[in-house]
Amino acid sequence: MKTIICIIVALLMQGRPDDFLRCIQILTGAIEEEQLDDQVMDRFESLASRPLRINVASRHEMISSGLLSNYQIASLLDYRKSHGDVLSISELALLDGFGEDYARALRPFISLYSPRLPGEVVDTTKDNSVILRGGLKDSLYMFGGKYKIEIGDRLGIGVTARRVYSGNSSYGFYAALHGVKRPYNLILGDFNARFGQGLALWSGFTMTGVPAPLAFSKRPSGLSPSWSYTSSNYRGVAGDIAFGRVVVSSFTAMPGLRPWMESGKPLDLTFLQGANVACLGRYGQASITGVVKTQKDSIIMAKVAIDGRYSFRGIDFYGECAVDLMSMCLAAVGGTTLSLGNWRFALAGRYYPASYNPDEASSMRTWSKVQEEIGASAAVQRKNMIFSIDAATKRYSSKRQMKLCLVDSWTFGDFTIKMKLAERLRDYEPKNRSEGRIDCCWQRGNILLNTRIDASRCIGTGILGYIEPGWKDDRKFLYFRGTIFKVDNWEDRIWCYERDAPGSFNIPAYAGRGYSLSLYGGVKMNIHWTRLKAYIRGSLVRYPWLTPTQQTKKLGKSELNLQIMYDF
Repeated sequence: MKTIICIIVALLMQGRPDDFLRCIQILTGAIEEEQLDDQVMDRFESLASRPLRINVASRHEMISSGLLSNYQIASLLDYRKSHGDVLSISELALLDGFGEDYARALRPFISLYSPRLPGEVVDTTKDNSVILRGGLKDSLYMFGGKYKIEIGDRLGIGVTARRVYSGNSSYGFYAALHGVKRPYNLILGDFNARFGQGLALWSGFTMTGVPAPLAFSKRPSGLSPSWSYTSSNYRGVAGDIAFGRVVVSSFTAMPGLRPWMESGKPLDLTFLQGANVACLGRYGQASITGVVKTQKDSIIMAKVAIDGRYSFRGIDFYGECAVDLMSMCLAAVGGTTLSLGNWRFALAGRYYPASYNPDEASSMRTWSKVQEEIGASAAVQRKNMIFSIDAATKRYSSKRQMKLCLVDSWTFGDFTIKMKLAERLRDYEPKNRSEGRIDCCWQRGNILLNTRIDASRCIGTGILGYIEPGWKDDRKFLYFRGTIFKVDNWEDRIWCYERDAPGSFNIPAYAGRGYSLSLYGGVKMNIHWTRLKAYIRGSLVRYPWLTPTQQTKKLGKSELNLQIMYDF
């Protein structure tokens, strides 16, 4: 019976190829590409290159991946125990807490390896990845490279180096040792630390506002190596060890170490130290986090936070309370999500006093810092339709803001139409901002055509439109985009995602009167046991028309980028 059901679901799911970027949006809760950034892309590219083996991974490994909620992990572990390994995406979609859309979104980032399959063995050989990148922007240049080696499940080493157009250089590295008999991880170099709901400690990307139910709560991944060009991670020593269902994590980092190594600035003897103890249950987890920042002999920041999460039958409850020990003030965030058939609901609230230190925090918020904010959010989703509302106030500065967003999409044969309506209401300048967007996508075989009309209204009116024909198959692709825009005020600017090579996330803000042209292509080749991918992108932006406030024409920009990825 199990085999028959899996075959039926697999037939229903055929002919619906997964889009890598769309999968990331579903898993992060983002409603559009413009809400992501390069840190998110780096993390998912890393997961795609070394997928999570869901049939053999431990509970701690699943949580650390950041892909699954506690309820999904409990459901998967129970299924493995009762029915055996999951052998297809169709079978995974049938598990409680997953569903077809989420299971399909996981496809690029998980492995269905099963030790019970006859003749299949775990690959414990070396896995090397090399990325070389170069570019020209007007008369300036940029080049960079990454190298990573994974030796079985025990050792991983990664290095990055980049010199950007301005002449600044950045370097990154990590060495990670993983235990097999005793589950532990030891990291030297660059790492991320993500605990609870980010109220005390969270490095990396966080969206402002909550556009979709899946974005309301965070999935803490603990300590993990960072293989990124960006400097938003920590550099130092970190490690964790599991004692059954209890995981103990600790780290020491120096925020000034990276500037000292990259640009020769005087070494800032500031230390950031933290620890977390987490207890992982069948349907949830609870943990306590402590973090201290010291400068010479003085403590400049100290926080203690308690967080918890409980998931059962499609209902999630989560929350975190943190105490700033320097000002003795309390901050809190919490909420719930509920799934009923095709409907998903979310509700959350937050309280951040003005005296709360926002350093190292990256929790749910409306403004740029986790500080001086009282807010509430709600969202509802049914299939492709999402409606969200987020309201917040700053008590002492008397600022209030509300964001409303509605997105939906419809498919008619080869056509897909996507719609977004967004409204931002404020009682301070710049005040209200409205935005409306329509995307039309047509695809037949290997040929596709994308178009967009985007309009914004704040101080004045901004409008942008593009047309993008393309061609792709399993090994090659080519896209050409022509964009025209008229945005006379910076507050009316329009962000628009541009296709670029993996790891080069490109979301320019368009302002002024002009047009842009871009060409993006790539090829993938498998030669024996190696994989070679090459990407090239050229673009130019021109401003031939003056806005009413301009006296001279704005200078245009041109750019050429080349990237090669080699896995062996």
